[in-house]
Amino acid sequence: MNLGTLAGLLIAGGVLSVAVLESSVDPWLLWNPVGLLVVLGGTFAAAFVSFQFGEVMRVFRNFLTVLRNERLYPKRDIEELITVTQLWSRGNFRDLSREIETITNPFLRLGVELATDVMTPIDDIVQVLRLRIDKLRAKEAAEAAVFRAMASYAPAFGMMGTLLGLINMLRGAGAGDFGLLAANMAVALMTTLYGILLAANMAVALMTTLYGIL
Repeated sequence: MNLGTLAGLLIAGGVLSVAVLESSVDPWLLWNPVGLLVVLGGTFAAAFVSFQFGEVMRVFRNFLTVLRNERLYPKRDIEELITVTQLWSRGNFRDLSREIETITNPFLRLGVELATDVMTPIDDIVQVLRLRIDKLRAKEAAEAAVFRAMASYAPAFGMMGTLLGLINMLRGAGAGDFGLLAANMAVALMTTLYGILLAANMAVALMTTLYGIL
C-alpha cells in the first residue's frame, strides 16, 4: 500500500470532516441524494456515451491503484537473472525451464524466455519487448483518458444541478414557501460541491495512472 497517497487521502478527508463539523449546525445538511444522483448519474452516463462499456467499468478497479505501492525489486531481479545464467551455463535446461516459470516480474520473465531460446535473434527480442512496453503504455493512456474525461464531466453536471435548483427556486419564489426555496437552493449548491469533489478524486486517479505510464 502506498502510504504517502493513503496519508494524503486521510488528511484531505480529515480536513473536510472538521470543516463540515465546525461550519454546519447539522452535518447531515450536506447530504443531498438528488444532487449526488445528478452528478454521479450524469458523469457515468456521459462516460458510457464517450467510451466503451468495458473501459468505463475498469475505472472502479483502476481507482484502487491510487493506494497501490509501485515498488521495484532490483535485488530480487538480479538474483533471479544470476540463477538463470548459472543454469544456462551448466546446460541444465530442465531446471532452467522450471526456474524461468518462477520469475516474479512478468516482463523480465518474457525477456528471459526469449533470450534462452537460441532460435530467437537479438533484434527480435528487443522488438518484442519494445512492443510490450508500447502496448502497456497505450493501455494505461486509455485508462487515464477515461479519468480525464470524467474529471471534466463532473463539474459540468454539478453546474447543471445548480441551474436546475435555481430554476425551481425561482419558480417557487412566488408561492412564498421558504421551505421549498431552501430545499431547491440546497440542491443547487450541493451539486456544485459534489461535482468539485468528484473531479478532485478523478484527478488523483488520473495522476496515479499517468505516473505509472511515466
